[in-house]
This record gives sequence, C-alpha cells and structure tokens, in this order.
Amino acid sequence: MTHEEVLQKMGESLKKVRPETDLSKADESTRLTEDLGMDSLSMLLFALQSEKDFGIHFENAGTSTFKTVGDICRYIEGKL
Repeated sequence: MTHEEVLQKMGESLKKVRPETDLSKADESTRLTEDLGMDSLSMLLFALQSEKDFGIHFENAGTSTFKTVGDICRYIEGKL
C-alpha cells in the first residue's frame, strides 16, 4: 500500500467516525486536535475503526502520541 493510499484510507476511516469533519484541506501536517477538532473519544473511535480497516493493532490507542495526520500515517505504515 502506497503512502497516498494509506492517507486516503485514513480519511475514509475518519469519516466513518466523524462524518462532519472537513478533510478537503487536510495533509500530513494537519493537527488532530486543533485543526480537526478531535478529542480523546474521537481518537479512540478512530483508532478502533482504523484497526478494523487496516487490519492492524494500535498499542496505545487514544494516547497523546499522535499530534498530526502524518504521525498516524507513519504509525500505520510501520504496522503494515
């Protein structure tokens, strides 16, 4: 799976959890909390949805280790 495919699939996962989120201008530097309005519950739900969609396991789902879309993308790529 290419980097772009991971980003696209992440967007699809996020839309399943938070359909109101505008991802039209999101990129790797987009901040999860400040730019996308995600809170700890949103992060947990997103991690669970991503586990299902990508077939991976987040070791510390919902922790503050992920600050940007790029952080999550790199984590997922490392698990694939």
